[in-house]
Parts: sequence; C-alpha cells; structure tokens
Amino acid sequence: MTKNPQSSDSKAATALKLDLGSQYLCHATIDVPNTPEVLRTLKAPPHLHLVVDKSMREASDVEGAYELRLVVRAFGYPHAPKEGEKLQPLYQAAVVYAGLFGVVGKASSEAREKFIAQEAAGYLFPTARNILLDLVRESGFSVNNPQPIDFRTFWEKNEEAGKAEKK
Repeated sequence: MTKNPQSSDSKAATALKLDLGSQYLCHATIDVPNTPEVLRTLKAPPHLHLVVDKSMREASDVEGAYELRLVVRAFGYPHAPKEGEKLQPLYQAAVVYAGLFGVVGKASSEAREKFIAQEAAGYLFPTARNILLDLVRESGFSVNNPQPIDFRTFWEKNEEAGKAEKK
C-alpha cells in the first residue's frame, strides 16, 4: 500500500508551535442611529449578525513576529433577514483586537502566516467577542452569546470562496 506524500509545507506546519505575545484592543465602536426611539419600540432581542475578518503584518521590531488583527463586526437587525431582504440595522458595532505572535519551527513564510492566521485568531476571538457584546449590552440591547469559531475551517472556506470569485 502506498501513501500519498505530503507537501513539505504541510509537514512543516504540523511541527509548528505558536508563540504567544501581547494582546491589545486597537479600536471599539458602536453606532445606534435611532436612539432612544429604537429602544422604546423594540419588541424582541435583535438578530445578531457577525462578520469576522483579519489582517496580518510582520512586526517590524522583532524578527519572526507577526501582528494579527481580528476585526469583528456586529449588526443587530429587528429579525433574521429573509433571503434578498434588505434591513436597516438597529445598531452596528465593531472591534479590532490584535495580538503579537511568533512561530516556533521551520516552514516557509507562507506556511507560517497561514498557521498564525488559523491558530492565533482562536486566542483573540473570545476577548474580541466579549468586548463587542459588552458594547452592545451597554447600549441597551440584549444579545445571545455567539458560539466559538473553528478558524482553521473558517479561513479555509473563505480562501476557497475568494479563489472561486476570482475565476
């Protein structure tokens, strides 16, 4: 029986370990355009729609260190939008939460960056989510706590969707 050989990047990625550094809040904002009327007329908790994105750059002061910024946006709608339905959000909130990370192990820079994007986001998301939900609660809205995200699968699906759009 023959085994399929793995690429050198995937072999190296399995041997990588994440080196955790500082984590910090870069930006937090919420906009509730129709206050206080929206709070008086709201009959049910808003439907929470989350959008998660990232940006990453090599940190200039430390070789091999990267800054990963996790951008989490929340939109509160009066109800879950039906397909094709355009709703005005009751609120829009955004948090940019970042951390410094390094990689222990040898791999190409592309493999290292992919590894950090997949692994480090899992460390940043719980705090970013808490800050975002606190903003929403402090603005007078009740919210349900969104579930954790499997960032490895999440980024891979986004990468595949991006490649399909380019074709």
